[in-house]
Amino acid sequence: MAADGSLSLTYRLLETESAGYRQRTKLNVRDTDATLIFNTGALDGGTLATVRFTQAMHKPHLVLQLDELGGQTVPKLIEWLRTGQFVRLNVAGPREEKRPGIYSRVFCALEQVLQSCIDPQG
Repeated sequence: MAADGSLSLTYRLLETESAGYRQRTKLNVRDTDATLIFNTGALDGGTLATVRFTQAMHKPHLVLQLDELGGQTVPKLIEWLRTGQFVRLNVAGPREEKRPGIYSRVFCALEQVLQSCIDPQG
Protein backbone atom coordinates (compact mmCIF):
# COMPACT_ATOMS: atom_id res chain seq x y z
CA MET A 1 0.00 0.00 0.00
CA ALA A 2 1.11 3.54 -0.70
CA ALA A 3 0.13 6.79 1.00
CA ASP A 4 -2.50 7.30 -1.69
CA GLY A 5 -3.96 3.77 -1.57
CA SER A 6 -3.31 0.30 -2.93
CA LEU A 7 -0.61 -0.26 -5.52
CA SER A 8 -1.38 -1.50 -9.01
CA LEU A 9 -0.84 -5.21 -9.68
CA THR A 10 1.45 -4.10 -12.50
CA TYR A 11 4.29 -3.74 -9.99
CA ARG A 12 4.29 -7.47 -9.06
CA LEU A 13 5.08 -6.79 -5.40
CA LEU A 14 4.46 -8.97 -2.37
CA GLU A 15 2.61 -7.64 0.65
CA THR A 16 4.32 -7.70 4.01
CA GLU A 17 2.80 -9.48 6.98
CA SER A 18 2.54 -6.17 8.82
CA ALA A 19 0.54 -3.16 7.65
CA GLY A 20 3.16 -0.87 9.20
CA TYR A 21 5.92 0.80 7.26
CA ARG A 22 8.86 -0.46 9.36
CA GLN A 23 8.78 -4.02 8.01
CA ARG A 24 8.42 -2.76 4.44
CA THR A 25 11.36 -0.38 4.93
CA LYS A 26 13.57 -3.16 6.28
CA LEU A 27 12.67 -5.52 3.43
CA ASN A 28 13.28 -2.81 0.82
CA VAL A 29 16.81 -2.37 2.18
CA ARG A 30 17.41 -6.11 2.43
CA ASP A 31 16.13 -6.94 -1.05
CA THR A 32 18.12 -4.31 -2.99
CA ASP A 33 21.79 -3.75 -3.71
CA ALA A 34 21.94 -0.21 -2.33
CA THR A 35 19.73 2.56 -0.96
CA LEU A 36 19.58 6.15 -2.13
CA ILE A 37 18.05 8.48 0.44
CA PHE A 38 16.89 11.99 -0.39
CA ASN A 39 16.25 14.25 2.60
CA THR A 40 15.83 17.80 3.81
CA GLY A 41 16.14 18.83 7.43
CA ALA A 42 16.96 16.39 10.20
CA LEU A 43 16.92 12.66 9.55
CA ASP A 44 14.01 11.24 11.49
CA GLY A 45 11.18 8.70 11.42
CA GLY A 46 11.20 6.20 8.59
CA THR A 47 14.05 7.97 6.82
CA LEU A 48 16.30 7.58 9.86
CA ALA A 49 15.14 3.95 10.21
CA THR A 50 16.17 3.37 6.59
CA VAL A 51 19.68 4.68 7.29
CA ARG A 52 19.94 2.47 10.37
CA PHE A 53 18.80 -0.62 8.43
CA THR A 54 21.43 0.01 5.73
CA GLN A 55 24.11 0.33 8.40
CA ALA A 56 23.00 -2.78 10.30
CA MET A 57 22.92 -4.83 7.08
CA HIS A 58 26.21 -3.34 5.81
CA LYS A 59 24.48 -2.20 2.62
CA PRO A 60 25.77 0.66 0.47
CA HIS A 61 23.77 3.84 0.89
CA LEU A 62 23.95 7.50 0.06
CA VAL A 63 22.11 10.24 1.93
CA LEU A 64 21.61 13.36 -0.17
CA GLN A 65 20.73 16.34 2.00
CA LEU A 66 19.03 18.45 -0.66
CA ASP A 67 19.01 21.54 1.54
CA GLU A 68 22.81 21.42 1.93
CA LEU A 69 24.16 20.20 -1.42
CA GLY A 70 22.96 22.95 -3.74
CA GLY A 71 24.22 22.29 -7.25
CA GLN A 72 26.26 19.26 -6.18
CA THR A 73 23.31 16.86 -5.80
CA VAL A 74 23.26 15.53 -9.37
CA PRO A 75 27.05 15.20 -9.86
CA LYS A 76 27.41 13.47 -6.49
CA LEU A 77 24.58 11.06 -7.31
CA ILE A 78 25.93 10.25 -10.78
CA GLU A 79 29.38 9.52 -9.37
CA TRP A 80 27.94 7.23 -6.67
CA LEU A 81 25.81 5.33 -9.17
CA ARG A 82 28.71 4.87 -11.60
CA THR A 83 31.06 3.71 -8.87
CA GLY A 84 28.58 1.31 -7.30
CA GLN A 85 27.14 -0.29 -10.43
CA PHE A 86 24.02 -1.36 -8.55
CA VAL A 87 21.37 -3.50 -10.24
CA ARG A 88 18.51 -2.96 -7.76
CA LEU A 89 18.28 0.44 -6.10
CA ASN A 90 16.00 1.36 -3.22
CA VAL A 91 15.08 5.05 -3.31
CA ALA A 92 13.84 6.42 0.00
CA GLY A 93 13.12 9.58 1.93
CA PRO A 94 10.37 11.49 3.68
CA ARG A 95 6.94 11.97 2.16
CA GLU A 96 5.87 15.23 0.57
CA GLU A 97 3.43 15.82 3.43
CA LYS A 98 6.31 15.74 5.90
CA ARG A 99 8.79 17.77 3.82
CA PRO A 100 6.87 20.06 1.46
CA GLY A 101 8.66 20.52 -1.84
CA ILE A 102 10.82 17.40 -1.62
CA TYR A 103 8.87 15.56 -4.34
CA SER A 104 9.65 18.13 -7.02
CA ARG A 105 13.29 18.41 -5.94
CA VAL A 106 13.80 14.65 -6.09
CA PHE A 107 11.91 14.37 -9.38
CA CYS A 108 14.10 17.08 -10.90
CA ALA A 109 17.32 15.47 -9.65
CA LEU A 110 16.38 12.04 -10.95
CA GLU A 111 15.29 13.51 -14.27
CA GLN A 112 18.70 15.18 -14.64
CA VAL A 113 20.50 11.94 -13.77
CA LEU A 114 18.48 9.98 -16.33
CA GLN A 115 19.06 12.67 -18.95
CA SER A 116 22.81 12.42 -18.36
CA CYS A 117 22.57 8.69 -19.15
CA ILE A 118 20.91 9.48 -22.48
CA ASP A 119 23.21 12.42 -23.29
CA PRO A 120 26.55 11.87 -21.46
CA GLN A 121 27.83 15.22 -22.75
CA GLY A 122 24.93 17.09 -21.05
